[in-house]
Formats: sequence, structure tokens, C-alpha cells
Amino acid sequence: MSGVLSIKTDFLWATLVSAVVSAAVSYYFRRREARHKLAVEYEYEQRKKLRDLIGRYHGRLLQVCNSLNYRFWNLYANAGWLNSDGDYKHPGYYLLSFVHRFLAVFSFIRQFENEAICVDRRIAERKDFIFLNYLEAIRWVMTDVALFDGIPYDSSHQRDHFFADNFRQYCDGCATDRDFITYEELKDRVAKVRSLDPVLQFFDSLQPSEDRLRWDRLVALHLLLIAFVNSFGYEPQYSSQTKFDSVAGQVRRQRIVETD
Repeated sequence: MSGVLSIKTDFLWATLVSAVVSAAVSYYFRRREARHKLAVEYEYEQRKKLRDLIGRYHGRLLQVCNSLNYRFWNLYANAGWLNSDGDYKHPGYYLLSFVHRFLAVFSFIRQFENEAICVDRRIAERKDFIFLNYLEAIRWVMTDVALFDGIPYDSSHQRDHFFADNFRQYCDGCATDRDFITYEELKDRVAKVRSLDPVLQFFDSLQPSEDRLRWDRLVALHLLLIAFVNSFGYEPQYSSQTKFDSVAGQVRRQRIVETD
């Protein structure tokens, strides 16, 4: 009798252990499946948010980048037309219109980046990641003194580059609700407020032959702009290899565009 009870007890224990193990394994795999499902949903949601964000800014960024691209070509053909002789209250049409196109590009980049803070970029698809990298590079080329590595330059003064925090203020000051102020609004602002004087000063009397580095910084910007438009724009906006070579030929110090 005791042997039968022992067998029954062992059977019950085995059944109980088997049930516990089975429940634990089932729980583990359900939890693992749930985590995987949440991860997939998270990635899909974040990628969708980023795609939607890029979609909202894609057209406007192409428009302002292409507009500045054309203005660069005008500048190469008319060197010296940005002269204002220090009068930033009434800078003249050519200087102010160039600055307007310039600030429009970076203001939209700033607005895009401010909204992109809430999006996880780590899981961006390859093309979206390239889009983000282009915008970061375009901003970088105007603010980082590393562009002048190997060339004597006093980085403690905002002469041929912009301090990043100051640059953000210039761009944010010209932004409206997901848009940019008009040329007339900019004209009115510079006449009444001095906050954009450093930007106007940066372009004032710009010449390719001057003993400064700002010309080459702007040519590097132009190269990035046309590469961006070629990558994300439409065929009528594309620049040919001949045009790329022509822009690169504007560089006065080849060290700036050389890669190690």
C-alpha cells in the first residue's frame, strides 16, 4: 500500500513539476513574443514618424536649397556684388536677397531638427539616414572650424565661420510657424533690429581673391547643396558633373576640400 502511495506521490510531483516548467516556458515565449511585437511596432512607428517628418520638409528644403544654388551661380559670375560697406540697416538688394536665401535653408533645417528630436534616428532606413546626414553636414560646414584644419585661423572670433549657438539664434529669429519670413519682412527687420548684423557682415564685400577663408567655406556649402539636391531632388534640378567640377574649381585653398 505504501508503495502505491509513493508511486502516486511521485507521479503527482512529476506532473506538478511538468506543469510548472511548461507554464514557465510558455510564459517565457509569450513574453519574448510580446517584446518582439512591441519592438517591431516601435520601429514601424518611429520610421513612420521620420518618413512623415521628412515628407513635410522635403519639398521646402529642396526649394530653398535650389534657390540658393542659383544665387551662388550668380555670385560666381558677378563677384563683388554683395558690397554694402558696413551699412547693414540698408544693405541693398543683392546682399539682403542672398542672406534671405541663405537663412531660409538653415532655418528650415533648424525647424526640421527641432521636430526630429522626438524621433529615434537609430532605426532610420538607409535613405532617410542619408537625408539626416546631409542636413547635419550642411549645418556643420558653416559652423565648424575643423573645415580649416591645417590652415592658420583664429577660431576664437566669428570671422569666417559662425559660432553654433549664435547661428541657431539667427535662424530661429527668422522662422515662423513651419515657414520662413518673406524678403520684405527681413528687409524691415534688419532696418529696425541689429541682431542679424553678423550675418550681413559675413557676406559683405565677399570676394574670391580676398585674404580670408569665408569664400572657400561657402563654396564647400554650395557643393553640399547641389549634392543634396541631386540625391533627393527631381531631375530638372540636378547638377551635372561638369557643374560639380566648376563649383569645386571656385575653391582657393584646396586643403579645404581634400579628404585624408
